[in-house]
Amino acid sequence: MRVKIEERPGMPMFGEFVGLLVDDRVSDQTDICAVVRVDGYGLYLKVLHPSKVTFVTPEEEALHRP
Repeated sequence: MRVKIEERPGMPMFGEFVGLLVDDRVSDQTDICAVVRVDGYGLYLKVLHPSKVTFVTPEEEALHRP
């Protein structure tokens, strides 16, 4: 699925959603992160907080492309 990544305001990046990473090593709290393959970086994977990742349709993605 295509996603928009909002790490820096006004500079969206796009990529493919790979999955979720769950870190349950902390005793009473579970941290969940989104794993994304960012366009233009080959096999580079980025681990982000889920609030920074938004699923987009091809039409929505085209609106942000120059």
